[in-house]
Amino acid sequence: LVPVSGSVSSTLFGVSGGSGYKDENCERIKLAKTLNDLGLKVAAVSILCQDNRVFEAMMQSGSPCPINGSIGDAAKRGWYERNPSIFKKLYGETYTIPLISEEPITTNINPTRK
Repeated sequence: LVPVSGSVSSTLFGVSGGSGYKDENCERIKLAKTLNDLGLKVAAVSILCQDNRVFEAMMQSGSPCPINGSIGDAAKRGWYERNPSIFKKLYGETYTIPLISEEPITTNINPTRK
């Protein structure tokens, strides 16, 4: 809540008033900070991604916003399947999402050191 107040006065009479309005961006930042402090980093990013500017910045930086627990390329594919028009807006009308290889990854996670 962001307070707003004002007043007007003269030598004989004075009027003042106050109100407040909800700043959703400020609220989002506080929620994201709290979730991040609790170790819920994906949830924190998801909260920030509710702002279209953040969503587009994340997409253009190659770190798409999480969707249904998916991150990275899986999230990008999920967003594309849900709403391909987002990608057309950001990357042009001819954009198609790259294919993901069906072959299993066979990288040795724990290589021996010499």
